[in-house]
Parts: sequence; C-alpha cells; structure tokens
Amino acid sequence: MKLFLSLMTALALPTVALARPVLTIEAPAARVIVIPEARRDMALEADTRLAIHPEAGESARVTGASSWFEQKLPWLFGYSCQANGVSRWGQTIPLKDLPTLRVRVPLDAEIVSRGAIHGQTGAARALTLSASGCGTWRLGALSSALTVTQAGPGQVIASHVDGRLAATVDGAGRVVVGQGVVSSATLVMNGSGRIDDRGTAGVLHAKMNGSGHITVRLLAGQANVSYDGNGDVTWGRPKGRKFCSGLSCY
Repeated sequence: MKLFLSLMTALALPTVALARPVLTIEAPAARVIVIPEARRDMALEADTRLAIHPEAGESARVTGASSWFEQKLPWLFGYSCQANGVSRWGQTIPLKDLPTLRVRVPLDAEIVSRGAIHGQTGAARALTLSASGCGTWRLGALSSALTVTQAGPGQVIASHVDGRLAATVDGAGRVVVGQGVVSSATLVMNGSGRIDDRGTAGVLHAKMNGSGHITVRLLAGQANVSYDGNGDVTWGRPKGRKFCSGLSCY
C-alpha cells in the first residue's frame, strides 16, 4: 500500500504568494526518487513504512521506518552505507528493499535529507540540497544553479551544473560535479572530504578548513583562496597555460 499526497490540496491555506516548498526527509534509511516539473507544489507518494507530514507553504516532512529498520538491522553501534545498500555488522539491506519515496517538485527545488538516504533527481533548473548522513544523492543536469551542503560521510554526485555552484562539505563527505560551465564556484571544505568540480568555473572562491581537497578542472578567471589547515586547493587553466596549487601556479 502507498500513501499519496498533493500538498496543493492538502493544506487549506489563504491565497498568498508562496515561498519555494521544502522537502525534508528524516529517516534511518530510504530510497528517494525526485521528479522536477513545471509546478508550484509538491506531490508525494510513499510506501507505508514512511509518513508524510504536510507543513506550511506547500512544504512537507517525511519520517518513519525506524522500527522496520531496527528489525532488519538490530542495533549494535551504527550502520554504514554501501553501494548496494545499508549495512551493519555484515548484514545488508539492499537498495531495492529500502522504504521508497517518490516526489514531484518544482524546477527550483529545495531538499533537506537526514539519514542513510539514497536519492536521485531528474534534470531541473536549480536545486538546493542539504544532506547529512552516509547516503548518496545523484543529481540530474541543472541549468541555473546548485547549492549543496554535505555533512557526514555521504556523497553528492551531480552530472552537469551550469550557472552558479556553491558547495560545502562538513566532515569526510564528497561532492562531485561531472561537467558544466559556472560563472562562479564557491567551495568550502570543513574537514577531510573532497569537492571536485570537473567542469569549468569563471571565478573561484575557495575556503579550506581542514585536511580535505578542493579541485577545479578548469578555472578561466580569478581564484580567491583562504586556508586554515593542511588541505589542498588545486585548479587548472584553459589551454594548458598553468596548473595551480594553493597560492602558486606552475
């Protein structure tokens, strides 16, 4: 059995200018499929292990699956995310068996994810994603902007980003942008993780706080870099003119 909820009809609120709806996912583990569309509201479909809580402004919070998860992986010290699922002390729940949420969102979406969340999104105009935990988010092409924060050992993998890029990693996580051209890249590392922009950036603003790595494949313009730690910030120049590391170019 599945639960389905359209936030446009679920909340009987006065007609006002609507802020961008926010999807918040708080579950020990889940599989999330996000479908961006030309719409203002969100439509959510979840299996019965998850609960949908409507919130003001067409936003929604999704919780649940705690009891089911503990039955599948009895509590010891914690769990880890694997490519094929979620594991604890040699026991694994495959991705296909995780509680599943399917959600249709506006083309400019905002998502908050907490837990071992394995998510995927289709192509959109812009996305703001705040992820904490050990899951993996795989993002479709973004034509205008990506703003992402990854806390914990999880990873966010974006196939293509144009426009603007802002990425922050807190801890040992990873953010990867496969390709694209952004006018500015604002990249902040707080810990031992990695941020890899494999596309082209016009201007780079980088802040390294820790022992992590920030890499930009091609930088066309100015680099503004600050350090508080022993991590690395590196970038390449178009046409092979220079390779830069830290404050020096070679």
